[in-house]
Amino acid sequence: SHNRRHRRWIHPGVVIDDNAVKDSFGGGSSGGGSQRGTWRDVKRNSRCPMCGGDSWCQIRHDGAYVLCRRNPVGAMSTRSTGGKEVYVHLLDPNISGTVDGPSAEGPEATKETERVDVTVLDKTYRLILSELRLSDAHRADLIKRGLSEMQIKVRGYRSLPLEGRAVIAARIVQRVGESVARGTPGLYVAEKEGRTWWTIGGTPGLLIPMRDSHNRIFALKVRRDGPKEGETPRYTYVSSAAHGGPKAFNGCHIPPMRGEVDRSVARVVEGELKADIATVQSGIQTVSIPGVGSGDYALPVLHEMGTQGVLVAFDADHATKPEVALALVSFCRNLGDFAWSLELWDAAHGNGIDDVFAAGHGETVRLCSGQEATQYLVDLEKWGIEELEK
Repeated sequence: SHNRRHRRWIHPGVVIDDNAVKDSFGGGSSGGGSQRGTWRDVKRNSRCPMCGGDSWCQIRHDGAYVLCRRNPVGAMSTRSTGGKEVYVHLLDPNISGTVDGPSAEGPEATKETERVDVTVLDKTYRLILSELRLSDAHRADLIKRGLSEMQIKVRGYRSLPLEGRAVIAARIVQRVGESVARGTPGLYVAEKEGRTWWTIGGTPGLLIPMRDSHNRIFALKVRRDGPKEGETPRYTYVSSAAHGGPKAFNGCHIPPMRGEVDRSVARVVEGELKADIATVQSGIQTVSIPGVGSGDYALPVLHEMGTQGVLVAFDADHATKPEVALALVSFCRNLGDFAWSLELWDAAHGNGIDDVFAAGHGETVRLCSGQEATQYLVDLEKWGIEELEK
């Protein structure tokens, strides 16, 4: 329901007891124990929300978790059973923090790790950004991608360096106080040989502010500099979770637009920088979901913006990556009452729609809608399932 999706977007980042989820798998759809820990098989009229399949996968009785055998994108954990991998997806963190426990906060949540609210995050992150600069290399790359100097300034991109973070962090903590600092993902106390100091987390790279519908910065994401071959992920949150602090707020990025904005039609992509560039290049409000398997995050945002028509622009590699293909199918099926169309293009012009626009091939993007789009998804789902079952 839309209410469930609203709750998921408003209260993300719940700490989950991963072992409890894994341990509960063995009970099966008719296993013993509490009703909270039982599972039901998916079927044709109740498909898996992660891959769209009507067999193999299971949904927990209360709808909090899905055990998907096909789609690993966005899974909170993976386990192997019977020689096959099973992907554990969290659908609703507000039902339970663990499979068997009643707490929505989870066993590791403490007062020290609670994240401050979005309004405070916005103020703190703006202070951090004001202490940083944008490197010439990052500026040149953004211009190459189709952004002007003014657009770069408005969006607040910065470079996160490797050195000098402690000095910046000390100034931020002095201004906001230690209580706020401890609740801000990215700020944490480092320790070495008995010495402690405040610093900022995150790998060096391009810093991308993530904004909500009120232009508040709720998270920072880094596009790491020059990853080595096979090194993933390229984009990571600035977080304190590895140091006992709070996780980053996980939600949709909504690029700011100037003046009166018509959001009756909006585009959905995966990737914050991609959304920024597509918004600028096309003039259409483009919303970024935090991952191809996290399409549910977009639904309450689209409702809030008053959107009626949705342009779905997943990367062109959905035609070659079965996991992405099935995530696309699942997202479109969950759009419900929204009118939607697919935006498709030749992969030779770019993998992402931002690449296509930046290369000057925006006119080659075509709309696929109606019966054509429905059939496209049917064929894509069939191919995706066949590929994953090989």
